[in-house]
Amino acid sequence: MNFKALVEAISKNNQEPKWLLDMRLAALNEFEKDSAPGAKEEEWRKLDLSQILFTDLNLGTGASQAKYDVPKGVYAASLSQAAKEIPEIARPYFEKNQRHNKKKYDALANALWNGGAFLHVPKNTQLETPLSINLTPEPRDGSSGKPGYFPKRILVIESNSAVTLSSQEGGSKEWGGWIGSSTDVYLKENSHFSFVRIQSAPRETVTLSSFWAQIEKNANLNFMVVSTGSILSKSNWTAELLGEGSNARIFGLVKGQDTQHFDHSVFVSHLVPHTSSNVLFKSAVDDKSRSMFTGLIHVTKQAQKTEAYQTNRNLILNKDARADTLPKLEIEADDVRCGHGAAVSNVDPDQIYYLMSRGLTREEASAVIIEGFYEDVFARWLENITNKSYQDDILEQLKSILFGSKNQSAVTA
Repeated sequence: MNFKALVEAISKNNQEPKWLLDMRLAALNEFEKDSAPGAKEEEWRKLDLSQILFTDLNLGTGASQAKYDVPKGVYAASLSQAAKEIPEIARPYFEKNQRHNKKKYDALANALWNGGAFLHVPKNTQLETPLSINLTPEPRDGSSGKPGYFPKRILVIESNSAVTLSSQEGGSKEWGGWIGSSTDVYLKENSHFSFVRIQSAPRETVTLSSFWAQIEKNANLNFMVVSTGSILSKSNWTAELLGEGSNARIFGLVKGQDTQHFDHSVFVSHLVPHTSSNVLFKSAVDDKSRSMFTGLIHVTKQAQKTEAYQTNRNLILNKDARADTLPKLEIEADDVRCGHGAAVSNVDPDQIYYLMSRGLTREEASAVIIEGFYEDVFARWLENITNKSYQDDILEQLKSILFGSKNQSAVTA
């Protein structure tokens, strides 16, 4: 497939500056020279790699234009627009993104992106109203090949600022293709960022996604990912704590059905003293679905007084479902408080029986149990949200995505 011609067409249609086209072509070169991941690699060995092929890709080249409803002083637009309208702010972050996204499929996303958003929140800005950026692929156009969608987010929160953001990747039920999404977050000194990313892509979709955050002195990241979509979803999440007093809270929820396969890898790097992190991932898998969690907390020699914990809990709702977990610690410092834990458990059939004896169907009973299993993740992410109305609204939205438009647990009220 002639990716170069495609990259040039996307950049031309978006009327991008030459420096941005050069970045795209450099990323394409990284993709083409790097070998595909193999079954011997820890990060990929439990995936069906035959599903990750980009030889028959149908990708639109239409100009990507987007404006988001944000308060005065806050900038939010498509990446192409940001490169043209605020290059003095945007370009350094494109360059940072290019330097760390060297892996094969991240590099392809860096070459082919044609959607997403650039968000810049200036210094000393406290946003009381949460923001929302939803990313949806274009409908199928009847052309041959599997449709592709490569949204990218670059989110910059300057010092002494605070914002809450939700972002959903979805699509119509009939859309089934490749999604290669990436998100970069830059939290400057004393900034606070609560972010929920919802992956609810159509069931036939293959999704590869990455998340990378740099957290400076006394900055706080409160991040949650909710994954329910795609037949295969592979995600890598990285947080680098660069300044003393920085904190990362990373939460994850997976709900698997049919033959879905979710694979999440989380890497938290503590690089200076007096930093903290907490990772809590939970998955509930039914039918023949599968969830894989790999977590690594790395504490460098100079990162004394680190506090870091990671926990992975998995609920099996069917004998054919499966969950694998591999939490790890890599500690070079000697004055730290770090720990990890993991568990895989089958649902108690007595609980299902009890709920069904009260008039619930098996599906409703399972939904009640899963919601209870997820409850502490919801609560811990929401405790950093001060807008009470938003707490109620986002919780209702998340439960609707996880359990259907009518929350199944409402039957117990």
